[in-house]
Amino acid sequence: MSVVVPDILSPEFAADPYGLYASFREDFPVLLHEPTGAYITSRYEDVSRVLSEPEFSARCYGRFLGAVVGGRVILELEGREHTAHRRLVNPAVHGAGLKRIEGEIEEIERSLLSKFIARGSVDLVREFGDEFPIEVIMRLLALPVADGEQIRRWYTSNVRFASNISGDPDVTAEAMEAGAAFQAYLRERIAERRSSDGDDLLSMLLSADLEGERMPEEEILAFCGLLLTAGGETAGKAFANMVRHLLEHPDQLEAVKADRSLIERAIAETLRFTPPNVILQREPLIDVTLSNGAQIPRDSTIMCLVGAANRDPRHFTDPDSFEINREDLAFRQAFAGGANHVAFGAGRHFCLGAHLARAMLSIGMNLILDNLEDLRFADGWQPVERGIVTRGLESLKLEFTPRAMVR
Repeated sequence: MSVVVPDILSPEFAADPYGLYASFREDFPVLLHEPTGAYITSRYEDVSRVLSEPEFSARCYGRFLGAVVGGRVILELEGREHTAHRRLVNPAVHGAGLKRIEGEIEEIERSLLSKFIARGSVDLVREFGDEFPIEVIMRLLALPVADGEQIRRWYTSNVRFASNISGDPDVTAEAMEAGAAFQAYLRERIAERRSSDGDDLLSMLLSADLEGERMPEEEILAFCGLLLTAGGETAGKAFANMVRHLLEHPDQLEAVKADRSLIERAIAETLRFTPPNVILQREPLIDVTLSNGAQIPRDSTIMCLVGAANRDPRHFTDPDSFEINREDLAFRQAFAGGANHVAFGAGRHFCLGAHLARAMLSIGMNLILDNLEDLRFADGWQPVERGIVTRGLESLKLEFTPRAMVR
């Protein structure tokens, strides 16, 4: 009996990729996907290697993101140049810089919560998960609150473009128009900041020393565009996924309520179980060999199925079960380069905003647990996920007992 070749562009994959991951891993661990011309790899061993080892480059992101965000993105940089750019941005999203913004994150998320807490019901995707990451990024860049609606429109266009692996020309045209508008907007903000001495991330990028030179304006534009596109979408999707999984596992939810230190375990297990980034891409700089002796020529595109790798039974026990106390997930390293899940990538391109995402999700979950009593799925709600490159819930309709907000 012949085995059906799974397809990432098929309706079946769009409806339920988890059901096809085993077929990718077991029958087609390295598959040339003819519609895109890319090689798809799905086993943890291969995905981890492709994402972390130096013979694989992330320069492919520059070709399709660069025109939309205005310049070279940090993802496509390598070597000393990449290291210098990461060192420049790190202080804003790690350590003392992150600590400084945690109060603002709580303020943003508390404000969103206050809009529906007395109602007793909420679509947590639309009214919370889609909102707080964009507002946090706007606060990081010190962009005016009044500009929020147009920034959300630009963000939506960029997100659709980043997931456009089928090459829909209308999606591309819309993103190019939105990208040009966002770049023009940022150039005005940059002109205003050059004469100021602010402590926001945009001002920091303008004043930073990059190996004896200022960071080029085009690269500042590109970084801000990438931050808005990648950072906004993934955090919101991960948050909704975490709440859903905990509600589906009441014993684990009760454990988290009783011991809030388990929230970080819940975040890490959510990232392993249902990562918001389903596909990450790389290019080999040399001819390489992966599982089953598969030969991949240099300069090819490799699509890494992160969701399949994170559920590989060769690496995780009972991988299709959500378990915040699993022993084979390195929780202490889950938000750093030593992570043994690949939701944040791996190696030198490990997600720069991992600790920021952890803070946003942890603060939000604490607020939910403090303020929404008897939290439950709304009658008739069914989980529907959308997305091929990034994936998350279309909605998360919840009900709870109304109460006054805990201060």
